[in-house]
Amino acid sequence: MEITVVDSLDNNRFEGYADGTLVGFLNYSRRDPTVVALTHAETLHPHGGQGVASAITKFALDAIRAEGVLVRPSCPFVAGYIADNPAYADLVAR
Repeated sequence: MEITVVDSLDNNRFEGYADGTLVGFLNYSRRDPTVVALTHAETLHPHGGQGVASAITKFALDAIRAEGVLVRPSCPFVAGYIADNPAYADLVAR
């Protein structure tokens, strides 16, 4: 499945689409100008187990890196993704 991810600024979330259908999202909040809290990743039924959350998380982390800010991964999925992909460890706010 090919997933297209967009930053839905009005909804404070990154959204993943496949063939124009929403298949998952990653909510965020910005508590200050330098840190984005990634709060909740969700894959919609029946798209679980197809890499949706991973694709959205990768897109989000790359976009946040390009913006020059840090992340606070309060979502367990995102924290696990960063632990499994240490190239993103430098993005985590201490």
